[in-house]
Amino acid sequence: MGDMRQTTGSSGRAAAPGVLAAVFAAAWPGVAAAAQPAKAPANHALRATASADSEYSAAYAARHVVDGKVPDPLSRADGGAGWAANGRTHGSAATLTLTWPEPVVVAEIVYYGRTCNAWNENFKDYAVCLDGASEPAAKGALAPGRGPQRIRLAKPAPARKVVLKFLSSYGGPNPGAVEVQVYSVSPPESLLGRFVAADPGAGRVAAAPARGKLRPAPPAGPGEL
Repeated sequence: MGDMRQTTGSSGRAAAPGVLAAVFAAAWPGVAAAAQPAKAPANHALRATASADSEYSAAYAARHVVDGKVPDPLSRADGGAGWAANGRTHGSAATLTLTWPEPVVVAEIVYYGRTCNAWNENFKDYAVCLDGASEPAAKGALAPGRGPQRIRLAKPAPARKVVLKFLSSYGGPNPGAVEVQVYSVSPPESLLGRFVAADPGAGRVAAAPARGKLRPAPPAGPGEL
């Protein structure tokens, strides 16, 4: 076996960790590179300005959807940390727009549905348009549930404006999102977390339940948060 003694400097003292890392990298460059953790891709949404054609109130303004906060499901804690459309006027459709001063490359959008109060306050069908284009760069349907849902573009494209047109919802009182993220490359699941599908038999929740199970409660009126 090789010499496993600690590397020392000219003064006889143990070398600093940075020196050891440099020695290791010089001796085994391939192994050293593999040992480095992968750099997380940048979430461009954190630098975006968000607006919407409907906001329930200032506490549920669109700007909260790009603040990096993802409240726990069924926590009733998305006031000031998520966006909700006003269900009385936009209960089944709304538009969310993200803009930047300079173009960013958009490859994937991640939608975290509004599930702090009830499972069915997610939007459903969507279309994504870039820079005012009439033809969508992506379209599809989101699922009812909590956690990240990926919206992948057919190919990455630069844009200063991303328009998320939500065309339908799952019938909750005030649909919205607690967070929307935008990436130039597909982010790993370890960065986003895991999506958990909702129990279709559950309605509005009475309180945050134990062990993540939904507890039904009487349905809310169209304008109730």
